[in-house]
Amino acid sequence: MEFRAAYHPGQSEFEGFRDFFRDEGYAVEIVSPEQLEYRNRVLRKGSFEIDVVYRRVGVQEFLIRFDLSHPLVQAYRDRSVCVVNSFRSELAHKKAMFGLLTDETLTGKFPAAERKAIRDHVPWTRLVAASKTTYEDKPVDLPEFIAANREKLALKPNDDYSDLHTYFGWEMDAAAWDRGLKQALRAHTWCRSGCSRSAACFR
Repeated sequence: MEFRAAYHPGQSEFEGFRDFFRDEGYAVEIVSPEQLEYRNRVLRKGSFEIDVVYRRVGVQEFLIRFDLSHPLVQAYRDRSVCVVNSFRSELAHKKAMFGLLTDETLTGKFPAAERKAIRDHVPWTRLVAASKTTYEDKPVDLPEFIAANREKLALKPNDDYSDLHTYFGWEMDAAAWDRGLKQALRAHTWCRSGCSRSAACFR
């Protein structure tokens, strides 16, 4: 499922998937969210009834155009369809999740073993803003910290579908990194670190 504007007939991998499943004997259609309706606990596009949805459209993009009364959301909530790439799965692709996991004010009451696992495996992450925070239990001014630690930080969009740029500090000179930091501050970016050279700051 994708928006019509993003789907180009003859140029999409969706057509390959559709043709494959049709060859295997399954009824498959490529549909856009605006084509869906939900009645009598059945999700449909016209007369075509839908049991399984492979969701390609992102949650953020979906919610810009629709609200929670959309037929897909209703069918999903009622468990009338199986959404292969469910809405909940998108949380794993949000870089900001690292910010929640590495915020000591939120994880301070986690069991010691879980806090250690987070420290060992989850990059430290913060929203890029003109603010104070802590890094390795020490207070830091966040923009100053990012500017001074270019070689071990990266600036990345929170969402893989964002049109914002990714900046790897170790591949940039100081002037270019400073420009990236200024853009991140304007965009209210997420900042992450703690994963050796792959430490990062996220929008």
